Amino acid sequence: MQKIVYYGYNESVLDFLKIGINNNTKLYFNWQINDTDIQDEINNLVECSRLLSPNFYFYINETVNWDEIDMMLLSIDVDRDNFAQKNSWIQKVVTEAVANGFNGIVVLDSNKDYLLINEILKYTGLSSRQVLGLGTSIESEVVARMVAKKLGINSNYIQTSVIGTRDKSFVLWSKGRVAEASLMSLIVQEKKYV
Repeated sequence: MQKIVYYGYNESVLDFLKIGINNNTKLYFNWQINDTDIQDEINNLVECSRLLSPNFYFYINETVNWDEIDMMLLSIDVDRDNFAQKNSWIQKVVTEAVANGFNGIVVLDSNKDYLLINEILKYTGLSSRQVLGLGTSIESEVVARMVAKKLGINSNYIQTSVIGTRDKSFVLWSKGRVAEASLMSLIVQEKKYV
């Protein structure tokens, strides 16, 4: 069973939890949450997981046995004015986990993940294979869903690539695919018949 500890807040994490509960996914998910406006919604999801999903272990702010955790997911937006403060918070969270036996993977969901990764590697002793950023994968999924909506098909059949960083990204349309067909070839075909 995968064991994940999550810090921060992201709407897509709520969607992930709802899907996991609905599918009775075999997963341990501990959300370390601070003050938030959606505390009631999260509490309701915890209760739903207890009733509907015996394999989906969802907790809020439970004590963490760091030596058993496979992944720490950090969701944090950073800007020029708060970089030092946010980096200090991440450093505290990650070094405390490592000091208590954590040897899993740190995944950053951040607009500045490429900067924060280097900082984490400096002060934790974790290897470069253990500290990852989501980069533009979320943006790639958003573009895939937009294309799927336009075409009226399921986004599972769409592959798109958004490259760069989340601060400065662009869609690599030439790499887009719909099932086995090139997205560009479909666009060209559509223009022929318009």
